[in-house]
Amino acid sequence: LIAAETQALLRDSVAAEPVGERPLKGFAEPQLLYRPVAGGTAGTTGQGHPPFVARKAALQRIAQSKVPSLIIGPAGIGKTALARHLAALAESAVIIGADGLNARASYQPFARWIAQTCGRSLPDYADLSTHFPDLDADATGALALVLGLPEGQRLLIEKSNLALSGFIEASLWAAIKSRHSSGLLVVEDLHWLDAASFGVLVHIIQNADPQQLGILMTSREDTKIGRYLGRLPVTTVPLDPLTNDEARE
Repeated sequence: LIAAETQALLRDSVAAEPVGERPLKGFAEPQLLYRPVAGGTAGTTGQGHPPFVARKAALQRIAQSKVPSLIIGPAGIGKTALARHLAALAESAVIIGADGLNARASYQPFARWIAQTCGRSLPDYADLSTHFPDLDADATGALALVLGLPEGQRLLIEKSNLALSGFIEASLWAAIKSRHSSGLLVVEDLHWLDAASFGVLVHIIQNADPQQLGILMTSREDTKIGRYLGRLPVTTVPLDPLTNDEARE
């Protein structure tokens, strides 16, 4: 169960049904509680999403860019809100995000995306073959290696470390293209991206056709950004705090 304050903060991204007031330890008065609905989708509670406001300059800069865009700003400034707004407007979108808990795990954001695509937290090799039918056996083996499956271990013997790294990057890019050949690719929280995942991102930026697949990234200020992306064609879009009028709106 969740409190009414939490239900309001979810902004209808998770469906929830009221279960009435309940007495809770530590509270003098009964508390209004909600129960999240399994499988519920946005909008089912009837509140709807508020309109996206402000960020007109940032939106214009991204729209006019002919190369990938990188939204930069401190935590809580609205990077994710802006990225998700643009993803919702795109014909199709795929969102790949890093997280601080697994920042040192190689290919972690892409491994999570593979699992989400397969619809299972722990996919097996058969899942990979089913959900990525356009990949050849070696590329499917690379995905298996990223997930830590035994079917991918043969690549450790067959390829040198340098060749294997490039092959995994190409295979992950091929997997993304097989599922999302057009639309928008969003890569969030680059400040938590591991070195191997940065290699994949660089490979994607160098090989993607911007006319087919737009690339939007978000990050806090971090020295890794310049180290990995400094020489690539990227439009940097810094976010400032909202003005008072924008905040009121």
